[in-house]
Amino acid sequence: MNEVRISKVRKKLKEAGLDGVFISSPVNCFYLTNFEKPSGDFRAIQLLITPSQIYILTNPLYEGSVRNWLPTPSARGRLANPHEIRIIVTSARRGLIENLRDLAGKNKIKALGFEAKDLRLTEYLKIKSSLKEVDLLAADDIFTDLRKIKDENEINSHSEAARITDLAFRQILKILKAGLTEKEVAAEIDYLLRKNGADGSAFETIVAGGPNSAIPHHKTGDRKIKSNEIVLLDFGARFGGYCSDMTRVVALGKVKKEVRDAYQEVLRSQETALAKIKPGMSGREADEVARRQLRGQKLAKYFIHNLGHNIGLNIHEPPSLGPRDPEKIEEGMVFSVEPGVYFNGKFGIRIEDTIVARKNGLELLTHSPKDLLEL
Repeated sequence: MNEVRISKVRKKLKEAGLDGVFISSPVNCFYLTNFEKPSGDFRAIQLLITPSQIYILTNPLYEGSVRNWLPTPSARGRLANPHEIRIIVTSARRGLIENLRDLAGKNKIKALGFEAKDLRLTEYLKIKSSLKEVDLLAADDIFTDLRKIKDENEINSHSEAARITDLAFRQILKILKAGLTEKEVAAEIDYLLRKNGADGSAFETIVAGGPNSAIPHHKTGDRKIKSNEIVLLDFGARFGGYCSDMTRVVALGKVKKEVRDAYQEVLRSQETALAKIKPGMSGREADEVARRQLRGQKLAKYFIHNLGHNIGLNIHEPPSLGPRDPEKIEEGMVFSVEPGVYFNGKFGIRIEDTIVARKNGLELLTHSPKDLLEL
């Protein structure tokens, strides 16, 4: 149980005039408790936090896991008062809805925050119907605000995820060759990430050969990689719950001059952005730094996505670095910087690193070489 984060949530409840908050998403439950969800279930636990109580709602399948985890000092922290943390086990007779209704009454909850971006409409309607005397108010911003700035422990997890990603890249270069399918290369990358200590892949690995590299979020498929074409590799590790994200483009043999020229311009755009972006700059200002560099080479129209996105327990988190993003970059944010250009049916180039914003600039977490490698 993370005492500091629980305290921050309670402070935000008071500021928002809420009597409690119901937390349904596994990622925010992990953020507040450090309880790792067993595999095979969408929601092993859910939380109800009030100014004086923490309720952990689970079901009989995971009751043992929760009870085994909770007594440890690292789980409880200084929140060891048994009157403050309570485990509620749902059942066929008394499910989540019935328990929420009873807890709302017991704690005199009149205004309850909930995760509007996580609950399904049918779930929301059932809760609203059952808690007739309670105002349900979207409270997603509480967690967006808290999670966008990382503490040093979180940054260390991001750094380890990035280190594993770099190591997997070095190793895949020894395997990558013409004749392999995109799926085969992706499977090797996923294996290397786990072999090197990752909890798993941060997202579905993208391997895009030749013309498929012109599709920014290509669905890795059965196409065989050919000689004298580029291969785009977009992948990342998850470590301690936290993600890394990196894209590199390599050539299998010699590629055309137009490919090499485009690569150099994207690299120059990224290097310019990394040198100039700093805390206090807005997302759109950061995006414009990289886009301006490409515009000068008449390539900006081929840059069809944002410059970057925040990274955390999820691979894509707010805020973003894009033309419509006014939010300021703050010290402690972890995000991607990934300019790219895409020529439909021909090829695409994207160079991406995971970054942490420091007081005076940016710190690279991924360090794989960025010169165009011709294998």
